[in-house]
Amino acid sequence: MRLTSKLSDFRSRHDSGKILISLALVAFTLMAFAGLAIDMGRMEFYRRRIQAAADSGAVGGARELQVSGSTNVVTAAKDDVTTNGYTNNVSSAGVTVNFPPASGPHAGNNGYVEVVVTKPYPTTFLRAINISTMNLKARAVGGLGPSDYCILALDPTAPKALEFTGSSVVNTPGCAIMDDSSNGGNALYSGNSDCVTAKSIDVVGSVSAGSGQAGCNGGAGPLAPTPKTGATYVYDPLAYLSAPSNTTCNALTSSGKNGYSTNKTETLSPGVYCGGIKISGNNNTITFSAGTYILLGGGLQTSGGGTVQGTGITFYNTGNSTYSYNDFTLNGNTTFHLSAPTTGGPANYEGILYFQDRTQAGSSTGDIINGTNSSTFDGVFYAADGHIQYTGNSSVNGYTSIIADTITFTGSSVLKNNYSGLSTGNPVRNGALME
Repeated sequence: MRLTSKLSDFRSRHDSGKILISLALVAFTLMAFAGLAIDMGRMEFYRRRIQAAADSGAVGGARELQVSGSTNVVTAAKDDVTTNGYTNNVSSAGVTVNFPPASGPHAGNNGYVEVVVTKPYPTTFLRAINISTMNLKARAVGGLGPSDYCILALDPTAPKALEFTGSSVVNTPGCAIMDDSSNGGNALYSGNSDCVTAKSIDVVGSVSAGSGQAGCNGGAGPLAPTPKTGATYVYDPLAYLSAPSNTTCNALTSSGKNGYSTNKTETLSPGVYCGGIKISGNNNTITFSAGTYILLGGGLQTSGGGTVQGTGITFYNTGNSTYSYNDFTLNGNTTFHLSAPTTGGPANYEGILYFQDRTQAGSSTGDIINGTNSSTFDGVFYAADGHIQYTGNSSVNGYTSIIADTITFTGSSVLKNNYSGLSTGNPVRNGALME
């Protein structure tokens, strides 16, 4: 009996020891999992912070590219990352900005900027299993993404920055209208006999609208949909465009001058036209060959009848002390069929039909685009510091955008948004997060 009792006591003590060891192991395991959960939760928090910083830098770089061009893209991106708490080589953080991106689907494309942020973070409980730090990394790519806007008035304060008048009928259901003016009286103005239809209408300031044409928009009023006021200001989406550098006179007509009167048929070549180009009289047929036409003083002036045509062209309107700047005036009973380049990207003005020198404000009348009812314009009219009066249409499968300081529509226009023929899509872009 004594032997049995001793064996029983020994087994009891032995089993108790095993239970204690098991409990200790279980407790350690639970603590390890709890520690892992706590550390991983902290790392997820830091991961989100570091990703937010990378995203902010990528968008900041893209917006710098949009507003000011390529010069300070890297600096702007790094500044935005710093604002979000991460500076290169400070507290072991690493910030790398690649412009253009070094990897991904946009690698080598100078319309995009890549931001990579790295930082080691110390662990707490994971130190028990010899993991003292975790290296976190975030990557983001910003770029100039396509915009919905095909009509954009950039002036921040002007009354009637965007104006519809003279029984204008503007139909652009596939794209949006934006008025950047904060004017509290009539940033956007529409008279009693106008009718405007768009995908959306956004205005920073106020809207002044008359009754509209009878039956306009099914009786809903002259502006459809109802404009959204108090909208957020939109930066110039074409600020990324660089002006051409060649200002040496090198283009004249075969007759040695840049004027065309009645019954002229001629094909022009790209180049710098000092004194501009003037087309007057009737029965002219003037064809512009593909390329960039620099109008150095004098602008492009048309009147009378006839046809002016060209495919794959860009007009750049400028001036200097010798050749005074003049507006771009397409007027009279002329039929126009003009379209912008469809390849080459921003460097070759893909999608840009008219580009006004940003240092030239032009006259109070501004540029006039006013052809016959059968005229078509495929491309962007861009006058960041000027005024554009517009009456015109896109071709059946084309597109038209008007980006200017102030804009007036004076007649019937159909603006379409079919960018399928462009190799890089809609040239009107906004800085946005792309990856």
